[in-house]
Amino acid sequence: MFLPVVKPIVRTACRIASFVLYALTLLAAFGGHINPAFITFPVFFVTAMPYFVIATSIVILIWLLCGRWITAGIGIFTLFVAWSPITTAIPLNFAKKASPDAVTFKVLTYNILHGDDQEKGNEAPGNRSFEYVINSGADIVCLQEVIDLNDPNEIHNLHEFQDSLRKVYPYQAGNAYNDKKVLSKYPVRMIHHDAFFGPGDNYWFSAYKVTIKGRELTLINIHLNSMSLSDKERDLFKTIAKGNGKEAMSELKGSIMNKFHNRTVYRADRTAALRRAIDKVNSPLIICGDFNDVPESYCYRLLRGDDLRDAYVETSFGPLVTYNRHAFWFHLDQIFYRGPLQALSVKKGHIRSSDHYPLLAEFEFTNK
Repeated sequence: MFLPVVKPIVRTACRIASFVLYALTLLAAFGGHINPAFITFPVFFVTAMPYFVIATSIVILIWLLCGRWITAGIGIFTLFVAWSPITTAIPLNFAKKASPDAVTFKVLTYNILHGDDQEKGNEAPGNRSFEYVINSGADIVCLQEVIDLNDPNEIHNLHEFQDSLRKVYPYQAGNAYNDKKVLSKYPVRMIHHDAFFGPGDNYWFSAYKVTIKGRELTLINIHLNSMSLSDKERDLFKTIAKGNGKEAMSELKGSIMNKFHNRTVYRADRTAALRRAIDKVNSPLIICGDFNDVPESYCYRLLRGDDLRDAYVETSFGPLVTYNRHAFWFHLDQIFYRGPLQALSVKKGHIRSSDHYPLLAEFEFTNK
């Protein structure tokens, strides 16, 4: 008598859990349409969108195998409705070949963490991050989190590779007012900040002109603010993810949520300033760097608008992880472009010396 009752109850509970998952997947897909100044909690779901999509797909498959077509069909309909944002976070494209006789170039974006080695420590010989840059084959390198490329107190073992770095990248641009630098095989100059950004924005963005075989390119190197969580606060998320700690959840709802709200709203404000700046650019444009935000987030959508194209989305297959610490496996580094350019490929370097992976994109100039 007991088992026949339990089975429908369990099945109903599983259906309800599935429907909740479907609803959260929709929130993850479309939460980036909501201004974080109005409400912040969708940020968490948008950040984890690829994981919700994968979980929904697995649940759909289980219901199909069980012959529960309606429950599975509702899940399939969920993915259908969210297909456009899903394929931004999980693109289904492949690398392209360059056109005959096209002018091509490679851009590397890398939050280099001041050249520190979080994996092996700074006592190790050499400097793996900068050695990767030197051997990357990139024509232009956009670095974040480096103040002075000539300061041995900031960059460990600088003397071992400084000459090689200069030899490969004879053109270097940037200033001491921000942590973004550009290395190039082609002539590059930093644009006067007032031409693009307002007071204070030079901390988050820097703009450059690069001349590549007679063609001029505008390049914007970006490092938007993070949530600035302490190690203790990051540990709270690990505790909650394991299903433990009511106190951790209570603290999350309090001070950490306030920090998330303030930092997210501030990042949206800076993104709006950058969006106003790039509307002034008429030449071919590439924007890359550490956005500290994921595809389809509010800031991503605000900056990309209707005119910028995402190099990873156009050339790659599957989700991407560019941050590798604290179990925050998210796609935080982006590469946008506009104008007579075509993205050919985006490849992730798997070196773990920094807390971000490097991204290497190849482009070609087009006649369009």
